[in-house]
Amino acid sequence: MSEGSFVLGIAIISEARVCGSLQFPPRSNDNHTHLSKISETLANTVVPKGDPERAKRTLPYFFSVGISSIPKAGVGVWTEVPLVAGMVFGPFEGKILKKNHAYKAGEYSWEVRKQSKVHHCVDAADKSISNWMRYVNCADDEQWQTMTAFQYMGKIYYKTYKPVLPYTEILIWYGDDYASKLGIEVKAKKFLQPPKEITGFPCDVCSSLFSSPESLRSHRKKHARMQHDGRHRCPECSYSSDKATHLRRHLLTHSGEKPHACPHCPKRFSRVDHLRTHLLLHTGQKQHACTTCGERFSLKHYLVQHERTHSGERPYRCPDCGKDFTRASHLNGHRRLHTRQRPYPCPHCEYRSTESGTLTRHISRKHAR
Repeated sequence: MSEGSFVLGIAIISEARVCGSLQFPPRSNDNHTHLSKISETLANTVVPKGDPERAKRTLPYFFSVGISSIPKAGVGVWTEVPLVAGMVFGPFEGKILKKNHAYKAGEYSWEVRKQSKVHHCVDAADKSISNWMRYVNCADDEQWQTMTAFQYMGKIYYKTYKPVLPYTEILIWYGDDYASKLGIEVKAKKFLQPPKEITGFPCDVCSSLFSSPESLRSHRKKHARMQHDGRHRCPECSYSSDKATHLRRHLLTHSGEKPHACPHCPKRFSRVDHLRTHLLLHTGQKQHACTTCGERFSLKHYLVQHERTHSGERPYRCPDCGKDFTRASHLNGHRRLHTRQRPYPCPHCEYRSTESGTLTRHISRKHAR
């Protein structure tokens, strides 16, 4: 961020905030891009003042408060849906403190200045009169910034300045010097060598990256043919079939309807062949045997995955760092380390996880009686 920019944010430091500072823009140089968006502001959830949990309850329905992705930063605000650039949120709410008021260190507040002098401070320390914006963290690296702040008519708003992935924490950036003064641990940038060039065999349909042409050819068969061939195509994904009945059966996977019930457990399925596959878990039938060690599996898919432990094949390549994996699910979990996505929130506390299995273990250890 350029020196002298008025775009600052609010930082959590061990659950305490310090004052951010914002300059009034000159009247003759109003930022029309920001101002034109005020009418399109996504309003906070209306909660009467005085509610002890008002700050959290004002969250838009697609946001949540959870443990921050930044170490020692307490909690932060996470989005459960993708956000587009240009979305405006606000205004930031709290107690208005005049310039002659004695500010206390560690408050959740914005200090607003006019011509380099303090005009007033918006103090969000009291959860019963503030809103969710008090929980928005300062990024520990500029690359993770997703929002900017601006002031209009004495009020402060936040705006997304780039697309934001779902299940990520929304963050504002102060700048290295300012963040360091606040006590935020800014990650050192690496200038020793250029980024590693990742090579491989990309899929022309979904852009997945593979370690060998054989792995790519095997994967490519899962996609529908792209030419106009008269096939019945799913409007929700790339599936297609030459039979309309097959497409109708497939559409059940998108509608959520599961008409086929397992007679042995509560599970239900949208397709009867999926039920038949599931029943193998109850019967114990394992008809697929490994030719190397003899271990048997109920599903061919499991056998294929197992055989890679003998062959050393790792077909799925990370496009961010080049690491290879035996399973697509392992790659998907790994890639969340690059994006900082945590899709699995705990229903009992503010913990979030990158993988469902990790969440299950967390619930078992922390919340099971």
